[in-house]
Amino acid sequence: MQVKENEKESNQSDLDNCKVINKRFLCHLNLVIGSGTFGKVLYATSLDRKVEYAIKFEKSNVKSSVIELEHEIYLNLQDGEGIPKIIWMGEYKKYKLMVMEVLGPSLDKFFIACDKKFNLYTMSSLGEEMIKRVEYVHSKGYVHRDIKPNNFMLGKFSTNLENINDKI
Repeated sequence: MQVKENEKESNQSDLDNCKVINKRFLCHLNLVIGSGTFGKVLYATSLDRKVEYAIKFEKSNVKSSVIELEHEIYLNLQDGEGIPKIIWMGEYKKYKLMVMEVLGPSLDKFFIACDKKFNLYTMSSLGEEMIKRVEYVHSKGYVHRDIKPNNFMLGKFSTNLENINDKI
């Protein structure tokens, strides 16, 4: 009986740090995926916690909205590998939000997880994938002006990630 009570307390504590958005998304306020001058990206799930999302927040009162332009660009790039699918765009309280599929770790986080060492196979594989993604963005008429390891996300369900740096 004690275990069930502790489980209830833990679930209530988790919910205390969450907000339901658009009656569909459970935004986990303490789980920040990224942040910058644009605002924040927070981790979210479906209400039943079976599907994961990333929610980008931008204050509604900003003079020039970046999120609206970014939404349009993502829609134009939707079929590209490594481009998150846009699930919903709207407003919540004093924020503009964009809900998108959550991808895997960024290249810089993967590098740290590999003790800041990549072998030749890993470097060439990652380099090839990065070039393909930048070429795809260019083929759609866009120039990415912020290319850095933090902006390359690895595939969430990739079967190669666990062993990619072990190959010679």
